[in-house]
Amino acid sequence: ILKTINYLNLPNDNSDQIKDLIERLGAQGGIFDLEEKNKIISELESQTIKDDFWKDSKAAQQILKKLSLTKNKVSQFKETAELCDELEVLFDFFKNKEIDENEINNAFNKAKNSLESLEFKNMLSAEGDEMSAVIQIT
Repeated sequence: ILKTINYLNLPNDNSDQIKDLIERLGAQGGIFDLEEKNKIISELESQTIKDDFWKDSKAAQQILKKLSLTKNKVSQFKETAELCDELEVLFDFFKNKEIDENEINNAFNKAKNSLESLEFKNMLSAEGDEMSAVIQIT
C-alpha cells in the first residue's frame, strides 16, 4: 500500500506546500519503521492464540493493549500515506485543470491534518506516554 515517497517537482506555490507534506511524511516513515511495527503486531498476535494466553490475565491485557496501540499507529500511518498519495494525484489533475481549487485544498487539508496528528502522536510515543495524567492549574 505504501509506495516509496518521491519528492515532487511541481511548478507553482502549492507545490512547495505539498512537497513539505511529503517530506514530513517521509521523516515520519524513518521514525515510524512500518516493517518493525508489522513484525511486532505479528508476534503479539501469535501470543494471543496460545492456549495459555489467558492464564495470566494482567499480562494478557497488557499484550492486547500493546497490540491495539500498535495496530492503531500502523493504521494512522497508512491512512496518512494514502492521503498524501491521493494529494499527489489530485495535484496532477489540478495542474491539468481537471479539478477545481476547492478539491485540491480539501485534499491538502485532510493530508495536513492527518500528518499533524501523526507527528503529535509520534512525539508522545515514549514509554508511559499513553498513560493518563492529571493537570492542576493554580
